[in-house]
Amino acid sequence: PRCSLLHDASLGGLAVALAKAALHSGVGAEVGLPDDPRAWFGEGGGQAVLACPPEVADALGGVPIRRLGLVGGDSLLGLTLAQLAEAHG
Repeated sequence: PRCSLLHDASLGGLAVALAKAALHSGVGAEVGLPDDPRAWFGEGGGQAVLACPPEVADALGGVPIRRLGLVGGDSLLGLTLAQLAEAHG
């Protein structure tokens, strides 16, 4: 199994990284982030979004992982991919 996406969360935090990934792949995701803007848009710390099968994530050995959700569908964080694309310009 291989990873289908890896994107840093340095500019705009996790919400922006997830949105860019969804727009690039054309696939949404169901994710669970705390109801706190810092969790969505905070740029602190080294974070990256990795889309891969669970067995790949489990094999990363020693890398701290927080599972955010599941890839699939046509929406992300309450917005459709069409709405994300329109906002992206």
